[in-house]
Amino acid sequence: QVAPKFNTDKFEDTIYMKQGTSGVIEMPFDGFPMPEISWTFKGGRLPDSRRFETESIIGMTTMRMSKVVRTDSGQYTCALKNEHGEATLNIKLVVIDVPGAPDSFKVTAVTETSITVNWDEPNDNGGKPITGYIVESRDPRGRGWTQCGSKTTDLSLTATSLTEGTAYLMRVAAENEVGRGPYT
Repeated sequence: QVAPKFNTDKFEDTIYMKQGTSGVIEMPFDGFPMPEISWTFKGGRLPDSRRFETESIIGMTTMRMSKVVRTDSGQYTCALKNEHGEATLNIKLVVIDVPGAPDSFKVTAVTETSITVNWDEPNDNGGKPITGYIVESRDPRGRGWTQCGSKTTDLSLTATSLTEGTAYLMRVAAENEVGRGPYT
């Protein structure tokens, strides 16, 4: 007769998954008699019973996650309980994706051959730090966008070598390790 205990030698307490992917968390444990096992999300029910499924056998409990979305991010708790004791283990899931579009994009200065634009960080960084911003411009009559300078970590950029008297459309996108987000 043994109180429940997780066997967590190689356990990561924070798990990163890309949005839209699937995965399994396997938690080996000891305990006799077989403990009652429960999985919760932020202290309540799992996010979606069609996408989140738990299964337990003697010595192992698993949670299968299908097509995770950003709102699935948060703390998951696995609890074991039998007549000899109880054990809990917290797992932080971070669902990552490309960042959202930068906010408050505006032109702040114009000269004959340059335009300075500023923006704010996106509301959603996609779960990973922003690694840079890409600013592009194009002539409104043209089809192709041209990158202005190189990727920057600043929240402003001055596009130079523009043609005097020509109107330009400007846009900016944020990047993180997952990829480039939508343009503003």
